[in-house]
Parts: sequence; structure tokens; C-alpha cells
Amino acid sequence: MTRAQWATIGAISALIAGVVIFKADLGFLAITLALILALVGAADQEAAFKAVPWETIIMVCGVSVLVAIVEHTGGLDLFTALLALSLHELIDQLPEPYRQALILTEYQGLSQKQLAERIGISLSGAKSRVQRAREKLRDMLLRCCHFEFDRRGHIVEFYQRCCCCHPLDEQRA
Repeated sequence: MTRAQWATIGAISALIAGVVIFKADLGFLAITLALILALVGAADQEAAFKAVPWETIIMVCGVSVLVAIVEHTGGLDLFTALLALSLHELIDQLPEPYRQALILTEYQGLSQKQLAERIGISLSGAKSRVQRAREKLRDMLLRCCHFEFDRRGHIVEFYQRCCCCHPLDEQRA
């Protein structure tokens, strides 16, 4: 292996160790290590840049602009608000014990211990009720909408499967 390859392996190892062990910021550390590799001449940047297809460069720039626009216009906040409206309607459809448990813990901020004391059941009963309420809500939401997730579990796309998410329909009209 060449000196440049060893330097790259070292930088990748430092990146992994820095993030996992020292909890360093991934982006900052990656840029810093890339800068160091560029300064020591570990790669021919011109050749690497020429090897990247023009379509890829345009796509990366376009996605960066799209993300900036979504952040600037509050698009993610709008999506969150629409989803919250739909969740509220779905929560209203839960059987009373589950609806009550979910509203008290998720919306009013009660701990599960406080929930148990307030409604007069055991702590394990309160935990089970909240867990079942979340499962029922998740099942209702997945019947209503299709979600696509990225590898970190973040929602990247969704669409309605049926008309049970009325607030979404009203907001789009």
C-alpha cells in the first residue's frame, strides 16, 4: 500500500475513534481530516473531481439548495404540524383507557408512575397501558399512511393510503 492509502486508512480510523470514543462532531471531524489529507497530498484532487460525473455534482448542489429552502420556509414544521393534526384525530379514535393514558403521558407530561397514581392502577399496569396505546396508535398510523425511513430511522417520505387522515386532506385543499 502507498503512503497516501495508509494516510487515508489512518484518517478513517481517527474519524471512527473520534466519533465513537470521544463523541466528536462527525461533520467537523470529517472536514478537518479531509483538509489534513489534502494538505499532505494524500490524493490528487483534480483527478478525483474530474472523475465525478457532472450530474452528481448538480444533484448534490440541488439537494443542498432544497434542504436550505425547506429549512428557510419552515417546510419541516408544516409537515410536523400536519402529522400532529392527524395524530390528534387518530388518538381520539383510541378506546378511552388508551386515549387517556396517551394524552396524560405524551401531551400533559405525566410520568408513568404519576399516571398509575392518578388513575388508580399499578405502575406495571400503567406502563402496559401506555405501551399498548402507542402500539395501537402506530398500527392506526401505518394503516393510514405509508412511511419511508432513512437508515437512521428518520422519515424521508410519506403518503396517505386512505382517507382516514382527514386533517391532511383539509390542509392540502
